[in-house]
Amino acid sequence: MHYVNLSGSAIYGLMARDFAPIETRLISVTSRLEQLPRFLRQARSSMEPARVPKIHAETAVEQNRGLVSIIETMVVPAMDALAADQRQRLEKAIEIAKDAVAEHQTWLEEDLLPRANGEFRIGAERYDAKLAFTLNSSLSRKEITEKAEAEYELVRQQMYDVAREVYVRKHPYTAFPDNPDEAYKQAIIRAALEEAYKKLPPPDGIVDIANRAQHRDDARGAGRDHHHARVSARGDRRLPGSAWTTGQRNVRLLRDRAATDRLDGS
Repeated sequence: MHYVNLSGSAIYGLMARDFAPIETRLISVTSRLEQLPRFLRQARSSMEPARVPKIHAETAVEQNRGLVSIIETMVVPAMDALAADQRQRLEKAIEIAKDAVAEHQTWLEEDLLPRANGEFRIGAERYDAKLAFTLNSSLSRKEITEKAEAEYELVRQQMYDVAREVYVRKHPYTAFPDNPDEAYKQAIIRAALEEAYKKLPPPDGIVDIANRAQHRDDARGAGRDHHHARVSARGDRRLPGSAWTTGQRNVRLLRDRAATDRLDGS
């Protein structure tokens, strides 16, 4: 799974940020795609399938093809920026990469997955040590959970308070209970969200609207968040998710769930 992540990030990282002219970045993409078969061969030779957790192997099987989606959605549309000879080289590199991904997919499905038998749980002691380093905090799992639950209750109440204001605009004679239960709060929140959904932008306009909102926030908060303003000034931007980025999010979710599952090591 780690090697699948590396192969995707090697291309995604070049295309997702405008840190250099597109021609320069595409030439780097070409070089990396040309080396992909060697990289994946080395990855296969370095792994011991019996030590790989089955759930990690299953995730790699699902995620591996995401590299092709990165190529098709991020690289191919930008190829016109290249000179004819550079474009021809990139086109050839893309075919090489696709063949390498297909070969790796076969290995993942027919060799790695059937033999994967490793343990993905790290146990309570290691998890607690990892948690302390990750958060740079001495808080225990119990303390973190208590803080998270308290924050959840606070945010839920804030959602209800905002939703009630929205709801009463449409139903001005509503008499809200003094101590509503969770089901009632959820009903009001859902009703307010339904009103918000009516103003949703079209799917192909979400990114533009988000960018405009981000620029407004940057302008308003330039004095209070210098770091964010510097990032915005560089022209960095968020891009719509691909199959590979979706896989990245799923991997992080899987990692979090795996780490917290059976912390007692049983």
